[in-house]
Amino acid sequence: VGIDIDPDALENARENAALNAMGDRVSFEHGDFRDLPRRADIVMANLTGGLLERSAATLATCVAPGGHLVVSGFMGVEKAQVVPALEKWLTLERSAHEEEWECAVFLKDLATGSAGQR
Repeated sequence: VGIDIDPDALENARENAALNAMGDRVSFEHGDFRDLPRRADIVMANLTGGLLERSAATLATCVAPGGHLVVSGFMGVEKAQVVPALEKWLTLERSAHEEEWECAVFLKDLATGSAGQR
């Protein structure tokens, strides 16, 4: 399930899913990640650095124990704030960048399934 507050982003996501032969395996809904009723094994968040930093605890609660959070949409100059904010709740597994853009993958430990601060 993909969730976004922007209708244009949802339409773009549906088109990308169809282009990648995933249209029948993924659904997209208008909404806010802060209102998710359940945890997911994989949560992907393409947000600005400031929003990732401010939402770190909430994003961590969206991830099921043993699951992953993949974040992108933030710039290299924001990495020094984004990664430590998320590392309060999750373990950084790897990161990558392309030009000025960053991406990072975090693991939610099985032992901290409640998304408690470490």
